[in-house]
Amino acid sequence: CQKAFEEVGYSVGCNKADEFPTSQWAGKVFYNDATWYSLPGKCSSRKFSEHTAQCSLSEPGGACANPTGRGDCTYSYQAAGEISIDELEGIDSFAKFVTEGGWEYNHKTDHGVHMKFWDGMSDAAACKSRVGRAARLFDAKFPGDPKTWDLANPPCNFRANHFYAIAAREGR
Repeated sequence: CQKAFEEVGYSVGCNKADEFPTSQWAGKVFYNDATWYSLPGKCSSRKFSEHTAQCSLSEPGGACANPTGRGDCTYSYQAAGEISIDELEGIDSFAKFVTEGGWEYNHKTDHGVHMKFWDGMSDAAACKSRVGRAARLFDAKFPGDPKTWDLANPPCNFRANHFYAIAAREGR
């Protein structure tokens, strides 16, 4: 995708999770408006362990303090905190959970063992409940921050067809 980055800049990529280029998830994603975002960083043509100073200079990515829209300054971010999967699932000790025969989820049975959080993976109401739990947990853990539900979803206005047409000319 380097040619496309050179032509259009390191723009934020996005798409609905079941649409191109992640259409392999069509009919398998049951989270309302699930959206995939890609924030192109430095040296994006290489694995993280293969980054070099020279590569970081020639492929700067789009992150910057105050986005201008210039190709190498298309987005900013700040750490907002995190919740772990163990916190989300209610597991105090994953090792103990596994030792006691726990299994988070089995796609053949659509249930976990000693775990109910992921049951009903294709049930839209269960998916909504899981998202709600994550939001409540995050809000409780970071009470001084804006509430999750008060934040608007970022717009998804990525010109995928244009970007991927350039990338296709590159032979990718």
